[in-house]
Amino acid sequence: MQKYSKIGKDYQSLGLLGLSFFPMLFFPSVTFGLLPGTEVAPYAILFSIPYLKKIDYLLFIFLAYLAISSIVSSIYNFETRGILYESVRSLAAFVNPVIAFFVLFSFCRNSLEKMWRISLYIFIFIFFLGLLQSFNFLGFAESFFKFLVPKSSSVDLGIRGVTLLDIEPARAGVSFLFIYILIRGVYLKDKYFFISDLIIGLYILLIIESAMAFALYVAFFFIFHIKKTPYIILIALLLFPLLSGIESRTIMLIGEFYKRPIDEFIMLFINASGHRIFSIYASTFYGLLHPFGGGVGNWHASSQHAAILTGFDLTQLSYYKLLEHGVFASFRGSGYMMNMLIEGGATGFGLLLLTIFNKIYKIYKMNAQAKQVILIFLVKIFFIGSVGNPVAWICTALLLLYIYYNYEI
Repeated sequence: MQKYSKIGKDYQSLGLLGLSFFPMLFFPSVTFGLLPGTEVAPYAILFSIPYLKKIDYLLFIFLAYLAISSIVSSIYNFETRGILYESVRSLAAFVNPVIAFFVLFSFCRNSLEKMWRISLYIFIFIFFLGLLQSFNFLGFAESFFKFLVPKSSSVDLGIRGVTLLDIEPARAGVSFLFIYILIRGVYLKDKYFFISDLIIGLYILLIIESAMAFALYVAFFFIFHIKKTPYIILIALLLFPLLSGIESRTIMLIGEFYKRPIDEFIMLFINASGHRIFSIYASTFYGLLHPFGGGVGNWHASSQHAAILTGFDLTQLSYYKLLEHGVFASFRGSGYMMNMLIEGGATGFGLLLLTIFNKIYKIYKMNAQAKQVILIFLVKIFFIGSVGNPVAWICTALLLLYIYYNYEI
């Protein structure tokens, strides 16, 4: 095992096979219907295996912790139906994005340049794919899209927007934003950042139409344009009345902000998020009270326990309106780290943060752009998205490596 205190050495080449497989990392929902019940294919693990010649010692400890937690969870809850399957699936979901994130740091610059170029082509492809779906030009290909991603659609879903090559607009929007952040950092000149970011915001608002993706975009915009905050607020106030007549779930939700008292809007926002916002609170509460979590794979029981521990009146939440006789619905936390708190507890949470920062701290100190990239990445993995999706992790690693190679003194 090697400690990567310096980003890495003994760099390896991507190779023709790796180069051919690399694009699949951006489309983890393309399962071809071969994995029933699975929404994220383990492409990142498959891609990483040939390049695991050396491994960061902290990463090894973190992965060992997850594996032990999975084994203990299976043994302790052996009477629970399907626990072995859930333990293996949860373990794979936690490993999938993390392993790819670290493997990318082992590639030589020549290989990284090829990956940056492929990422640009992928961004252009999904940008125009979203436009075609939004204008319903691809209705004839509905069966093909269903073959690639069983839960996707080739056309606009009304006020819910488009799915690109993903299972839902929310996940598509988050992945799209991070691919854009990568392309923005690698290929755009600074003078085009502001106008380009506004265009992408409108794309997410009007084409993808996901409230969750737009909330992440707002966080991105403020992080990357903090000095322009007054202008941002002014643009938003002027722009919203012009958009308020458009049938978009996100715009409708924003409109409610102006109509309702703040306490009513907060409750509306919580319910509009499904279980997501509540899961953040419940996961944090549970993870702090249970330092080792409920065990990898035991999320069904652990999330129910977490919901009860909050003491919240669950009948107020739309996600729990089907409560019957004290039987509570399980939930997956919103964000990788929230799920880690549920299944791996504060111990797994802390180990992962230590592992990540040990790898990227040198880049973090380089310039403001690196700090911005890392901050939006943390917002994403803490609060937004599913566990196994590797797109944000891959884009972040590739952009940090670009910063490293172009700003190192």
